[in-house]
Amino acid sequence: MAPPDELAAAAASGSEALAELVKKYPNDAKVRIALGGAELAQKDPERAVASLSDALALDPELRNDAQIASALWMAAQNKKSSAAAIDLLKGPMGDRGVAILKDLVNTPGVRDPVKKDARAALTQLGNKPK
Repeated sequence: MAPPDELAAAAASGSEALAELVKKYPNDAKVRIALGGAELAQKDPERAVASLSDALALDPELRNDAQIASALWMAAQNKKSSAAAIDLLKGPMGDRGVAILKDLVNTPGVRDPVKKDARAALTQLGNKPK
């Protein structure tokens, strides 16, 4: 696991430093969450979703992490990363993912194609979207 001070220093330096930290600590899900956040901030939602997927694979309990939930909410609304984000929401994110999918369906301002995809994901899961 990356020491907190090393993780903080890499996070302050950006995604390249965090990517190096992932190489150094490949089994540290927190490093991958930080990398995903940095990638999202740098307008690279596809990579962000991949990093978050890796974090969830390392630690399934992270499905309850607010930072991951928020990042997937945003990534689901981006054309480049929507499908991958919705796949995570309907899979590894469990009940939290279902709740986010329902929010995507019901929140004003969410683009219609995203609402449609979220609705379809809920139907696949056996949940009736409102």
